[in-house]
Amino acid sequence: MGLDLVELIEATETAFGISIPDADAATIRNGRQLAAYVRSRVAVRNGPDEVLQRAFYVLRDELATRLAVAPRTIRPESDWATLLPLGARRAHWRALGDPYGERAWPTLWRPLWLRIALTALFGAGLWWGASLAAGAEAVILAPVLGVGLVSAAYHLTGRLARELPPGIRTVGDSARKLATFAPSRFLRTGEDLSLPLVEATVLAMVREELGAPEAGLDDDFIIDLGAS
Repeated sequence: MGLDLVELIEATETAFGISIPDADAATIRNGRQLAAYVRSRVAVRNGPDEVLQRAFYVLRDELATRLAVAPRTIRPESDWATLLPLGARRAHWRALGDPYGERAWPTLWRPLWLRIALTALFGAGLWWGASLAAGAEAVILAPVLGVGLVSAAYHLTGRLARELPPGIRTVGDSARKLATFAPSRFLRTGEDLSLPLVEATVLAMVREELGAPEAGLDDDFIIDLGAS
């Protein structure tokens, strides 16, 4: 099983709180089979709309508490840029997302100029490594220096990461991400997941993890979607 499929299986395990043995994962060829497998491991009851609604209310109440505002003032269409100005955004964003993990709560992005600078720094590292060695040694040293420089700079510039991640502009966008990638977080004791919710969650993960935005549940991971 290639890296793409390993990451998809790991995302599925995290989202549904289950463990998928390698032997079982090797038999799963498409999203529908993966959803059926998940369904066989969890009972079914609640639908995606109800989980989305709960995700929004949990997020709204936590946000209202942090900002000391009335919950009713926060709506699905409320804009993050207005709610969290740049100066306060990083601390609030990290605190809100801590319980969910990066798949369900993407981290803030560094500004465009810094992303360009980091790319240039990687190129400089490649050039530096190539200039310090020759032949086979350069092939090894150049990427090591490039990655090392970028990793160090990435770590040191973390405080500058304040831009909203792609596709996330409103509180509703974030609630939808939470409901898709961490649905089990919003179930009450004794409740389970419905088949439509399982299929919707699996399809969203297939499209994101395999980089296939048009993928369907019946598309073969390897033959149709080119997963490695």
